Amino acid sequence: MANLFQAAGLDPENPPDTWDALYAAAPKLTEGKRYGCAVPWTIGYGPGAYYLCFLNSIPDAKLLSDDRTQVLFDNDAGLQAFLQFGEVQWWYFPNDGLGHPFSGMPFYDAWTAGQFLTLYGRAMTVFTDNTADPASYPDEAAFLPAVIGDFTDAIMTFVRATYADARFEVLYPLDVNQTSFNRAVNYPSSQWTATTLDCLKTEAFGFTLQRNLEKSEPSMLLSGFPAFPAAQRSQLVGVGDATTAWAQEAQFAEGRGFESVVLFALDQMCLVGYALPLAKPFRRSIMMGS
Repeated sequence: MANLFQAAGLDPENPPDTWDALYAAAPKLTEGKRYGCAVPWTIGYGPGAYYLCFLNSIPDAKLLSDDRTQVLFDNDAGLQAFLQFGEVQWWYFPNDGLGHPFSGMPFYDAWTAGQFLTLYGRAMTVFTDNTADPASYPDEAAFLPAVIGDFTDAIMTFVRATYADARFEVLYPLDVNQTSFNRAVNYPSSQWTATTLDCLKTEAFGFTLQRNLEKSEPSMLLSGFPAFPAAQRSQLVGVGDATTAWAQEAQFAEGRGFESVVLFALDQMCLVGYALPLAKPFRRSIMMGS
């Protein structure tokens, strides 16, 4: 970063500390497809960043006017309610994901256990891991996803009572739902459909970091799930270093015609210095015969 400042004739020991100074320095640091990025790094960073992601996905919504003198995100387009159910799932493993084991899967809080007992007249089966065959446990395979679906249905109904045109999407992680058991309990197929949701957004950060395109690309096709047209599909891609498969994953989703490909996160893109738009992949062709 210091080298970039020096090359632009700026003092890296005295970076901009006001908005006017930042605006003045920004053109000097802009070169080709490299642009500066200002991120408000406070305890409110997360909610603010996600709001900006949603705002950018709404047609005709803009954050500021071109001359930066007027706030525009409070217009009708920017105020359209857009809610994401971000990984509203049962926990995926019989451990905390860091190697510390639990006693089993996380389905046995008092409310959940009581609801199952009332509906089926027996205690829920104790699952010690996520490898059970859901076909062998039809009651649990019906009940557990319905809890998720009923929860999101209730929220959508409540929000739409005030914001009738509210939009909703589900963020569904593919990499941690690879077992048939997890797929069964973490996706309410009758409630998360192209009719009830505006968008199904998927992500597979684990596959991306593992450089495993053999899993990340086929998993995006969602075989066995309710069908969503490409116009209602989105892929959240975890940006990594140049050796990971994030760019190929983004290109695959774009090639499938997904409504959007979201690169996570903006600060990573800027710090590494990746150029946008993403470079198109090389293609080869051969003519056979005369």
